[in-house]
Amino acid sequence: MIKKRSLSLIIVGILLCFFSLNLVHATALDLKITGEINNLTSDLWLKTNANAELVEDAYDLRAPSSPDGVSVFSSSVSGITLSIDSYGEAERTFNLSYVAPSSQTGDLTFSWDSSAISSSLVASLKDYGSDSTYTTQVGTDVNMRSSSSYATEITDEDSIYVQIVMTDYVAPAVVGEDAGGGGGGGGGAPSKIVITGNDVFIGDKFIDAYMKKDSIKNRQIDLYNQADETLTITLSSSGLGEMLDFEDEDLNFVLAPKERKQISFRIISPSELGSYDGMIKVNSGKSIQTIEVDVTVTEEELWFDAEVAIPWDFKIIQKGAFLPVQLNLLPVGLEEGFDVKTSYTVKDSQGGLWLDESKEFFVNGTYDERIDFATQNLPVGQYVLELTLEYPNGVATSRSSFEVREGQLSLPAVLGSKFIYLLFGIAIIIILIAIILIVRSYKKIKKHKRR
Repeated sequence: MIKKRSLSLIIVGILLCFFSLNLVHATALDLKITGEINNLTSDLWLKTNANAELVEDAYDLRAPSSPDGVSVFSSSVSGITLSIDSYGEAERTFNLSYVAPSSQTGDLTFSWDSSAISSSLVASLKDYGSDSTYTTQVGTDVNMRSSSSYATEITDEDSIYVQIVMTDYVAPAVVGEDAGGGGGGGGGAPSKIVITGNDVFIGDKFIDAYMKKDSIKNRQIDLYNQADETLTITLSSSGLGEMLDFEDEDLNFVLAPKERKQISFRIISPSELGSYDGMIKVNSGKSIQTIEVDVTVTEEELWFDAEVAIPWDFKIIQKGAFLPVQLNLLPVGLEEGFDVKTSYTVKDSQGGLWLDESKEFFVNGTYDERIDFATQNLPVGQYVLELTLEYPNGVATSRSSFEVREGQLSLPAVLGSKFIYLLFGIAIIIILIAIILIVRSYKKIKKHKRR
């Protein structure tokens, strides 16, 4: 029988496991935001500390920190004016205000160091203009990790209100491209939420390829049976002739309920330059869905093979969730770097524009970046994210589709890896305590026998 002291050891061990996991998970923030208009400048630091409490404490500093009192740039968290706040796993909202000594007209620019925002944090800037109640937002959210400034035009205003929302986020790994032939089964659902349906779900409804003439590129199709019954899938293509090369076993197959299949195929470019378009038809017996295929054949290989990819388990997201996107630029035979411009748009299935933003940066070698797009303003429906990459010797595009649905997080997504680590840690502690108790009991028995 376990004594009270031993039971206390187990409880203490569990509490220590909780404490250690929380320390590992906590992420500190040290971000300076500068507001400037008409030579009026004010800085503010937003800081978090993993050891701080969820109230004002020794780590908190009073705001503002404006130079020479020319202007006031202050923040408020839960009614307390601060420029540094404690750490919390829940969403942290900083209500910022830029107050000038008199009414201003012109461009108000906010700037910050995007590299200071950890990849495990999501930072969104929301512009509320002159609305001090923070109810009517101007424009869409700004991803502060993928951009370093935001400008807004004001007319005869002396107070501008901005909100910074910080949330925890650890991006999952992107499913890579399979260069081999044939398909495979297995894998999880394309979503963090529980999904249901009566048809096959297509991971990406767009395939783009920029190719040198007489070359070959590999592409992949992800299919998932979201129905509660087995489906027989038939693939066929039109418009591209023999440019698309599939394995025979991937043209007709069955998918069990909740089963995923990855199909790899080859795109064989013709000798004639130009743009080619066609489609791949996916017939499940319930409907015929299509995948658009666009192929551009050039005389010389483009300097970059560009891809904008949405991780498989975020192909279907819950309404209001962030959409993680991976931008991959693979250089082909480059010897020096140069400036590029990326433009992103999000459109619905009817062509309506929901997001339009761009960024210029210098590239020297392979480039990959994780970008989080806010989707709070997207209604339930199907969407396409399009990347346009502009650089000295050409323009390339890449598209990826996703879907917004109503739904609740699935159990694995709610628990997450942290819960698994917790259980593993508890198990180890219990085993260690059990070993100690057995050793002690053995020593007591041995000592008793000696007597």
